[in-house]
Amino acid sequence: NHRGAAIGCGTAHFQTLVGWDSNGTAATSDDRWYVCNNNSPQKIDSYSDSQFRRLHEASGPWVVILSTPPHPARPQYRRWW
Repeated sequence: NHRGAAIGCGTAHFQTLVGWDSNGTAATSDDRWYVCNNNSPQKIDSYSDSQFRRLHEASGPWVVILSTPPHPARPQYRRWW
């Protein structure tokens, strides 16, 4: 649905969940979770299911999902000459 989900990380940090690669209809230990950390937004971190749960359950089992999709990508200035 292209909506971002903010997830807690530890006691005082938040990250954006950007993807989940599931091998079935329910979460399994083979799943991969993809997270954008706002401390290094130029890369996406990949976690196994157990790593993801350990990292993000430290803040409590909650998530914030926006009710509308995020804005489209911001235009970038490109020199064409």
